[in-house]
Parts: sequence; C-alpha cells; structure tokens
Amino acid sequence: MARYRILAEANTDINHIYAYGIETWGLAKAKDYLLGLHERFEFLVHNPNIGVNSDELSPGLQRFRYGRHVVFFINTDNGILIVRVLGEEMNFNSLF
Repeated sequence: MARYRILAEANTDINHIYAYGIETWGLAKAKDYLLGLHERFEFLVHNPNIGVNSDELSPGLQRFRYGRHVVFFINTDNGILIVRVLGEEMNFNSLF
C-alpha cells in the first residue's frame, strides 16, 4: 500500500507553519491548514506524477502547491517522500 513519509527537515517546516498559523490566525485555522496539508500528501500518494519536475533543485524532486506553500517530494517504490514544505516566497535554490 502506497503511503507518504516525512523527512526531518520537512517535519520541522510543518511545525513552523503550524506555529506561525496559530500565532497569526488562531488554533482552529492552523489545525485546518495542517489537516489540509496532510490531505494533500495523501492526494500526492495516489497521484505521484502530478507534481512539477524540480530536477534543477535536486534529482528526482517534484513540487506541488498547497495554499501559500510548496510541497517538495520524491516518488518512491512505496509512495512518496516529503522532502520539504516551504513558503512560496522562499528562495528554493538556497535550500537544496
């Protein structure tokens, strides 16, 4: 069964997104955004080829938008590996 795994750096990204969401919009909206993000991960597990090729950042890397963030992932034999979840305004080249 296909599934997603989250690398430590991506987990840190998600924790920062959640903390910022609580501070900026409150607990309920932060939880909703986080739930939606994990639903997007599930969507990508079942549609792994929908991502945009990002080989220029790292071989095999793909990206897909969610809200104001970009999910970076790699297809694996067992599903997908979430590599980073970054704000859309960030300089991606400096982070890979």
